[in-house]
Amino acid sequence: WGQIVYNGVVSVFTDGYGIWKQSGKDECNMASINAFFGYFFSYVILFAVFVALTIAGCFAGIKWRKAKDAKEAAAGERGAGNAAD
Repeated sequence: WGQIVYNGVVSVFTDGYGIWKQSGKDECNMASINAFFGYFFSYVILFAVFVALTIAGCFAGIKWRKAKDAKEAAAGERGAGNAAD
């Protein structure tokens, strides 16, 4: 757990899960807003990385499947030509 004391207000938050609460005289201060957006954007960036990895994996899988199908088709054509002789 960590604490931020800003202008007499104590903000309590966890180390990485974005759960936080406040106690003090001013419930909406700049420190709490910055903490919220900091956690929010860290999760947005993490989500974007997972989406990019998923898309890259899909394109790589499609490319490898097409290459495998072409290789099998070429091997099948050679095998069919030899069997007909």
